[in-house]
Amino acid sequence: MIMSILFFAWVTLDQTPYRPELLTGDQAQRAITNETSDPFFSQLSQVDIEARLGQSVDGFSKEQATESLRQLFRNSVINWPEREQSALIAACGLVKESADRLCPGLIPPRWRFVLTDGSEEGGAAYTRGNTIILPIQKLRTDLVLGQIAKLVAHETCHVYGRQHPQTREKLLARLGFRVVSSIALGTAIESRKLTNPDSPVIDSIIQVQPTPGVDVPVTLVLYADPGRFSPIKGQGVFKYLKYGLVAVADLGEGRFGVVGGQDQLPVVYSPNEVAGFYEKVGHNTRYILSPDEILADNIAIALVGSGGVPLADPRLPADLAEIIRNSTEASPAED
Repeated sequence: MIMSILFFAWVTLDQTPYRPELLTGDQAQRAITNETSDPFFSQLSQVDIEARLGQSVDGFSKEQATESLRQLFRNSVINWPEREQSALIAACGLVKESADRLCPGLIPPRWRFVLTDGSEEGGAAYTRGNTIILPIQKLRTDLVLGQIAKLVAHETCHVYGRQHPQTREKLLARLGFRVVSSIALGTAIESRKLTNPDSPVIDSIIQVQPTPGVDVPVTLVLYADPGRFSPIKGQGVFKYLKYGLVAVADLGEGRFGVVGGQDQLPVVYSPNEVAGFYEKVGHNTRYILSPDEILADNIAIALVGSGGVPLADPRLPADLAEIIRNSTEASPAED
């Protein structure tokens, strides 16, 4: 009843009613596999596919293996139960109210959501193009409304960054990252790369000091260990996940590539081992798998707070919200 009242107030106090779109059926299945603005499936390594399918794809062509994975994603789509609808709508109301006040323009013209059984991406929430994908487990747990709102805010930031590339560059620059072209990772990383659905293209570098006084441009990479699917360890992407910083070289003509990494993995630095990383990105979140995840978590903090946890870098979320508030980059037209 409380959630229904929240939604009623939200749509009647605004001059223009605004309701998130909860996709179902064929529309949801198309959205979850749509690569129009999000080259996810085309970026996947073999271990990416095998870890998600839970089986080896030796003997399959890349096209066959990828289509099997798309079908897994389609099959994961489920309808929205009334309880989960109410929880999401109430959370969206809180996020929109805060966004309208702090960073107008963050909420997309069409706020789309798909519900899944969580089998396709290890129970994680993620985005595909302009759509937010939520596993039902995230809405069925005993999370308070503010925690669901933080999840919605985080994933909405990914959609915003994808739709506003110029503003994304400014936001990441505030975190110390420079957006470049897609970085050539080398065969050693490419063969075991794990692809983040929220940032499938690795295109950002940051200056750190692995050795005192020596500045090195690096990029954040996700990779699998072991580098191939193992039935014993084949329990989803997160059982394989490793991450770290690898050195990057300027190859000229706007191209960048990982130093080494052809026959074996290059040196991978932990963010804790170098100077200049946390000094730039701050300590507000431990979710540092990509620059866009650091960004999204800080924006979520700006919108819904830190849950009472004192922030190590309290100015950072406000600065990021201000960049969005001052952005003049238009949202793209949507179907």
